[in-house]
Amino acid sequence: MAMDPSQWTQEEILMALHDVLTDCGAGRTEGHRCPCEEQVALDCENEDGWVKVKCTRCRLKFEGLMG
Repeated sequence: MAMDPSQWTQEEILMALHDVLTDCGAGRTEGHRCPCEEQVALDCENEDGWVKVKCTRCRLKFEGLMG
């Protein structure tokens, strides 16, 4: 995988964020690090199963229904 997430496919994004998405889907949204920018904390939310994950530095992001 290239380290520029703007060039990643949806599958590559899902693979990179698999553990984060699993945790966020279970309600654990704190303390996750970006797979590209390891020193940067991800901004994660879970609202009624709708999960949002975003890195403010590299702009890696995911938004979708986990369930």
